[in-house]
Amino acid sequence: MNTTPKIEANNLENLNSSISSSYSYTQDEISQYQEELNSMDADQIFELYAKIAKSNEIKNILNQFENFINSSGDQIVIESISETIHNIDISKVRKEFNTFCKIKQHNQSFLVSVMKSKRYSSLFQYFLNYYIIDWILNTNVKHIKTHLICIVFYLKCFQDHSLIDKIKTYKKKR
Repeated sequence: MNTTPKIEANNLENLNSSISSSYSYTQDEISQYQEELNSMDADQIFELYAKIAKSNEIKNILNQFENFINSSGDQIVIESISETIHNIDISKVRKEFNTFCKIKQHNQSFLVSVMKSKRYSSLFQYFLNYYIIDWILNTNVKHIKTHLICIVFYLKCFQDHSLIDKIKTYKKKR
């Protein structure tokens, strides 16, 4: 028998309305919700993600990733990942990442570029696995559940690269 997780895509509208900005989620509640999302298959999580794809959560996560690289991140880990892959130090990683960020806005297109990048994808994956939940817990994030949907979807993209191609990106018409 197919057991469906408690979250259904058609109830997404209720997610944001049920989230009170004055309520502070505990680590256990966040972990429980994250596990619930992790138990979904790729199509289910993509369906949830597609409904919030134009939200600020994506920009928030990408802004935090940029902050992680440029200042607050674990310098030793960033440098060791970068040296292992490309043999460059932290200052060069930051300089190149800033250049990378300047040419793109923090949107779906930038997200896809980061995820497909040989240089930054491993750093982004590390950031999602080890830092983003701390940011959610330590800041006044209003829509925690929708942030978690994005995070879980991005992590599933690293497991199944075909999901990256499902992310809608818009190209400017010339």
